[in-house]
Amino acid sequence: MQINGSLVSMIRCLIFLFAGGDSVIASVRSILPMMVRARLTWNDWRGQMGDYESPEIRCCGCRRPPATLLGAHHGGSEEAHYLEWIKFEVLNNARRGALETFLKDVVVPGLNDLGCSPIGVFRPKHGAHGTNVFMLVPHKTIDSFLATWDKLSQTPEYQKASNTEMDTPLYQRMESSLMKAFSHMPQVEVPSAIKGEKSRVFEIRIYESHNRLKGDLKVEMFNEGGEIEIFRDVGLHPVFFGKTLVGPLMPNLTYMLGFKDMAERDANWKRFSADPAWQKLRANKRYAGTVSTITDNILVPTNFSQI
Repeated sequence: MQINGSLVSMIRCLIFLFAGGDSVIASVRSILPMMVRARLTWNDWRGQMGDYESPEIRCCGCRRPPATLLGAHHGGSEEAHYLEWIKFEVLNNARRGALETFLKDVVVPGLNDLGCSPIGVFRPKHGAHGTNVFMLVPHKTIDSFLATWDKLSQTPEYQKASNTEMDTPLYQRMESSLMKAFSHMPQVEVPSAIKGEKSRVFEIRIYESHNRLKGDLKVEMFNEGGEIEIFRDVGLHPVFFGKTLVGPLMPNLTYMLGFKDMAERDANWKRFSADPAWQKLRANKRYAGTVSTITDNILVPTNFSQI
């Protein structure tokens, strides 16, 4: 069987990307039969991306395919998780300490036992009320979201620790949003570049739109438009992207980024602003006028946060 030159170039590109070893063999073996059976060329594969072209990164004489097509990070075949974002409004530092003890000793391990992981618990650094506490809870299915808290509240540990008096509540009120993770980032990620860094910070951004159609276009811009991959390329380390299904300030999308420290955060946003791929994407008139308001908060993890 003849294999055309474009396919050979594609295979060389895969070898370059996966840097040798068993991963090369597995990658070539997995994709070569599919492309031969379908009689796909490299240009055919690129054509699946539609109007969007990835940044000008070349190797072995051909354009490097986007990471999402190569199965990097989370594959497109994985089911998108549901993401619960909770804000606890807390009266003072003493009550916050009691709440965090409750979350650390009861809630986080209980949620883990029920299949929710990783759990993120954060304090505000800039932009939010100083005594609030924020928690991210991933759910694999909508049924998990509907049933998990009822199951947790029936455990003896939860009932004992949460049954406080009215004058000593763990928190004043709590506010929840339910999101569905984006197709191009279907699960929460703990960025390897910052994992374990004591000075790490997280940025939570909410993009509001003036109608649902424009909000969906902004989601498309991150997914098919390639903005998520541009983030990765410039060091804006994603933790999650979610479209809000229920919650305040709708329609909106929410995402979280992680950084080693504030210096890296500031430097990498500047890299993003100057990136040629971003400049090209932002000039696409299809995505004009998709965001009406941005809320931006900087958070720090608690010492028991799993993110």
